[in-house]
Amino acid sequence: MMTLKFISSLFEFSKNVGLIVGALFGSEISKRKIEKRKALRDKETNIHNHKIISSIYPIISGGLNSYKEIDRVSIFKSHNGNGIPTAGCISYTSCIQEVCTDKTTPIQQRWQKIPSDQLMMDVLMATMRDGHAVLKLSESKSGVLKDFCAGNNIIGVLSVPIQYSSKGFVFLNFCSSSVEDLSTVKGVVFEAHSVAGRISELLSNK
Repeated sequence: MMTLKFISSLFEFSKNVGLIVGALFGSEISKRKIEKRKALRDKETNIHNHKIISSIYPIISGGLNSYKEIDRVSIFKSHNGNGIPTAGCISYTSCIQEVCTDKTTPIQQRWQKIPSDQLMMDVLMATMRDGHAVLKLSESKSGVLKDFCAGNNIIGVLSVPIQYSSKGFVFLNFCSSSVEDLSTVKGVVFEAHSVAGRISELLSNK
């Protein structure tokens, strides 16, 4: 016959096993709930970010159609992979979004993580320091930027800032196949800043 002590020990053991199983089962349920909440947040983030991306296209398309001299509107980011360019790290520029006329060709797929040469650095510094930069291809130094422009029928670029962030510097380019200095076209600099400002506002709401 089982002694009272043995029965008590068996009961205690069963109780502990039950608690452990319950805890494990509860932990698994909690884990699934956490994963479900994360999946929902990821879905909401994807929807929100896609809305922002789709909202940017009408803005840059409006910039493209605002003046006949503008043949491409591009958004670029200057970065060191996914951060602010830093001494000792390679500095890149990447094209994020663009629209263009049939007088030039898209470069977004080809312009990803292009190392910044001296000409690009000069444009970036002027854009950040002065609020805009003008690139006249006929007067510019040789380099990848000049080669890309020349190969795509672009002779002039106007650059303005969009946003400074911990992930890099985002800027806007208006490009022309007919005018070397877009800043001489009345209203274009204002339009560039207007487009950049509206994009900055969208990016700030990410």
